[in-house]
Amino acid sequence: MSNDSARKPPPTIRPAEFKPPPERRRRFMAPALALWLLPLAGALAAALLWYVFTLRAASLVITPEPEQVSVSGLSWYLDQRLLARPGDYRLRATKPGYAALDTGISIPVEGDVRLAFELQPLPGRVDFASTPVPAELTINDEMAGVTPLTGMLLEGGDYELLFQAEGYQPLRQSLQVAGLDEAQQVTVTLLPQAQLIISSTPAEAQVSIDGEARATTPATLGLNAGEHEIRVSKSGYRAWTETVTIAGSEKVQLPEVVLERAPASIRVSSEPSAVSIRLNGEASGRTPQTLQVEPDRSNDIVLAAPGYETLRTSIRVPPNGVREYHGKLKPILGEVQISAEPADTRLQIAGKDAGVANQLLRLPAVPTEFIFSKPGYVEQKHTLTPDPARRQTLSVQLETELQARLQNYPQLIETGDGQRLRLIMPGRFVMGAARGQQGRRANEVQRRVELTRPYYIAERELTNAQFRAFRPSHSSGIVDDKTLDFDQQPVVRVSWQEAAAYCNWLSEQDGLTPAYANVAGKLQLIQPVTTGYRLPTEAEWSWMARFAGNRELKYPWGMSMPPGDSAGNYADLAARELTQTAMPNYEDGWAAASPVGAFRPNELGLYDVGGNVSEWTNDYYSTGLNAAAGLQRDPLGPESGSSWVVRGASWRHASITELRLSWRDNDAAGRDDLGFRIARYAE
Repeated sequence: MSNDSARKPPPTIRPAEFKPPPERRRRFMAPALALWLLPLAGALAAALLWYVFTLRAASLVITPEPEQVSVSGLSWYLDQRLLARPGDYRLRATKPGYAALDTGISIPVEGDVRLAFELQPLPGRVDFASTPVPAELTINDEMAGVTPLTGMLLEGGDYELLFQAEGYQPLRQSLQVAGLDEAQQVTVTLLPQAQLIISSTPAEAQVSIDGEARATTPATLGLNAGEHEIRVSKSGYRAWTETVTIAGSEKVQLPEVVLERAPASIRVSSEPSAVSIRLNGEASGRTPQTLQVEPDRSNDIVLAAPGYETLRTSIRVPPNGVREYHGKLKPILGEVQISAEPADTRLQIAGKDAGVANQLLRLPAVPTEFIFSKPGYVEQKHTLTPDPARRQTLSVQLETELQARLQNYPQLIETGDGQRLRLIMPGRFVMGAARGQQGRRANEVQRRVELTRPYYIAERELTNAQFRAFRPSHSSGIVDDKTLDFDQQPVVRVSWQEAAAYCNWLSEQDGLTPAYANVAGKLQLIQPVTTGYRLPTEAEWSWMARFAGNRELKYPWGMSMPPGDSAGNYADLAARELTQTAMPNYEDGWAAASPVGAFRPNELGLYDVGGNVSEWTNDYYSTGLNAAAGLQRDPLGPESGSSWVVRGASWRHASITELRLSWRDNDAAGRDDLGFRIARYAE
């Protein structure tokens, strides 16, 4: 471009004249556009109203509360409320430290809608390192790998860690993982193991630590801190064991271990057992026994026992070896004849059952224990040494348990007021008198009776002094001009009830259970019968008077009339003025009652069983006795009655009928020749 053209002035731009359209045309187009837009706006408004009215509200709860929430499609989420039309949507929620939530949801046409979701926490990222060396890492007892470990994902929580490396002490520690994608680092420092230096003579011995074989001597071993059992062993030698305590990472050198050569052993047993052993000439206890012996040499063993032939042998055992030796000794026998009653008694010999006792036995000539037994009888033990030179006899009579118990009872006991009572052993007998016996009365029917319980009975009849300790106002009175009221005379003119009341009183004085109970104002015997003081039963009185002590009597003094001099206080010549009858040619020195115990006792040591005064018994009186009733055990008489049995003659009696021990009388009240003596069971 030339300079001339550059200097030309620019062209002038002029505005064009504007001419508006004619007014008539504008009025025609506006109404047409309005007619087209109005229906469209109505349709849009209707669609909008339809959409709004078809929206559903749903409860949407996400825990923990996310930072961002989005729902696909046309929907609105605000403050745990979601507005959307029925249909399927995609829900997305995110929060740092938690896995993103991306899931489908459905909005139904009808019904309440509640949607709940929980964000899952992310694991923590943990780095593990150890110094000075890599270490095996165990987490909660499961192998996790070898350090260093980077970015190990662990759920939040507590963990137990164990770091282990060869030559170093194991290290345990706890770890709390925060989780939520947080990064953590764990770095530990391992301490070297302690050094244990061990040597032995001889060398090349096996070294075991806490039961685990580790090396042979000489050896240097790494050990963790703590207490360890060290064992050094070698074939042919005794093992050496020591407990060592290791602290920290120290170096420990043990003194040289000198192993002793292990002896051999022989286990010696025998039949019979417990025989003496001599090893190489020295006493070595009794079998069974384990003997320590020198290896690789001949060891002489001798077994010996009384009643057996001596047994000898020789045994060689290699080093650290064990030999079993069972010696069977040959017995030297002797004969023993066993005789036992009852015939079915059983026998045990040396603790072993030998069958029925009655037999001839050949047994070793050693002290032997024989045990004899039978149910209901007391076991007996006897020791006998059979003699090879002669037959021996062992005789045994077993006692019943009752018989054995009776041996333990005292023969004599004493009451608190000084009365002496003698023990009467029980037994079986026939009570009453045979039909043809002179003087027999109809009420003396014979009955078979067995007493099973031992009992005590007073030596003497109760005195006035003893009864007045219970009832001070009592008086036994006089007969004509003869007094019955001296202290040592037997108490009389007492009823059966008064006698029973005295027995109860004396039982209470001596701490015994009373024998009688008050029933409707009258005393009656308590059943089962106690061990308190009481009147003897008729059967006990009859047994005591006639049969006890292997006797059988018709009269208190024997089997025939007349009585000997001073046999007892009966109706003699001096009593003729007081009684209707008297024995001719008999004088006892007393017209009425004499002091108790004035005449000699019977064979059991009991006084005045016949004579002086008759005696109350415990039983009600009845004449209806039945000889065919069978064996009666411990009879107590009828259950009721109007009078009680009276037994034994008194100072008023002189006839054969009354002097016999089987004579039975009865009374309902006291009289001047009727007293009593007390009795009680031994158990």
